[in-house]
Amino acid sequence: MRAQVSDLLHRYSSWNQLRKSTAWLLRFKKLLQAKVKGESTDDLKKPTLSADELKQAEKAILSLVQRDEFSALLEGKQVSGTVMPKLNPILVDGIIRVGGRLENAPLDDEMKHPIILSYHPAL
Repeated sequence: MRAQVSDLLHRYSSWNQLRKSTAWLLRFKKLLQAKVKGESTDDLKKPTLSADELKQAEKAILSLVQRDEFSALLEGKQVSGTVMPKLNPILVDGIIRVGGRLENAPLDDEMKHPIILSYHPAL
């Protein structure tokens, strides 16, 4: 799977292009699922993407990259010899984030628990 994720990330020249393309693919997937179930597809035929669709695409990309890079951690295995244990990782909505002492800080959850990613030039 590593080659597939890497190929996907290198196919696009910017984060925004990757995010938009993923959002369109996710919308197409929803459209097909709605047609199979016989549901209305009118709201899925809009000419522009919503902010919510772009956010869902971002989560899908980050989740895919994390599954590729941190599969052992997601399976619940102990990861030794890395920085991971020091970050006290937590899983929030399928995304691995930094845990720690900021839990009670008066900050947004995104600031308290940043997303953990390995180095990749496209991200």
